[in-house]
Order: sequence, then C-alpha cells, then structure tokens
Amino acid sequence: RDVRTLTQLDATVMAAGAVRAAVARATHQMRAHTINGRALIAEPLHARLLADLAITSAAHTALAMRLAAAFDRAFERDGDHAVARVLTPAARIFSMKTAAFVAEEARDAMGIGALPFSMVMVLMGLALIKAIWRDGRRAAAGLPTTHDDIAAQPAE
Repeated sequence: RDVRTLTQLDATVMAAGAVRAAVARATHQMRAHTINGRALIAEPLHARLLADLAITSAAHTALAMRLAAAFDRAFERDGDHAVARVLTPAARIFSMKTAAFVAEEARDAMGIGALPFSMVMVLMGLALIKAIWRDGRRAAAGLPTTHDDIAAQPAE
C-alpha cells in the first residue's frame, strides 16, 4: 500500500460522496420547485434525468465500496491485492471524469447554471481538489494545486 494508491482510493471515495450529495441536492430542489402547478420532479424529462443520475451515483458508490473492500482484504487474498493495485487508478479516473459530469447535470437540473458557488459545485470542487496529487510536478507544470489557485482561474 503506497501513498499514491491510497490517495487514489480517497479520491474515488470522495467523488462517490460528492456525486451522491449532488444527486440528493438536485432531488430535493426538484421536489420543492413547481412549474405550472406541478413539481419539477413530476415532469417526465426531469424524472428521467434524476433516475440516470441516481444510477450513476449507485455505480460510483458500488465501485468505491468494492475498491475499499479490496484494500481491506489485500493481504488476506492474493486476488484482492491485484484488484486494489490495478483497479485503483482506473477507478479514480472514471470517478473524477463522471463526477464532474454529474455535478454539471445536477446544477443544470436545479436551474442554477449561472451560480458558480452553489452547494453542488462547492462539494464537487472539494472532491476534485482533494483528488489532485500535490507534488512538485503539478506546480512545475503551472497547474493549480490549491483551492485558491483553482478559484483564481478565469472562467472559460
């Protein structure tokens, strides 16, 4: 168990938590808001979007829990050590890429596309920042390494 692999596991678990929080927040928002007398969650397109996001959230959670279980049993069974070692980088990449998509979809579904500091985006930003491997190579490449660096970047 090296530090990089454990950091990648942490990133996977944090992304799963951020996705779950984003979906929960979007669901709550859609239940509370109405359009033409109907709750947004009652609209077929919104309900389908939430269902897709919920499935993605379940996939993230299942992946993170399976990976964590493989880490727990890594020294008891040879197969779990290999799973933990090989699957962790791929799980981190999958989690971080799809978590950004889910946060964006949840933000759009809530109708707050113009608000950069909504709770969903704050959760997602925290998960992404924690996932960044903070070594000298990032700083040397001019990439952001802290929350302030990321917040200071101009919007595209």
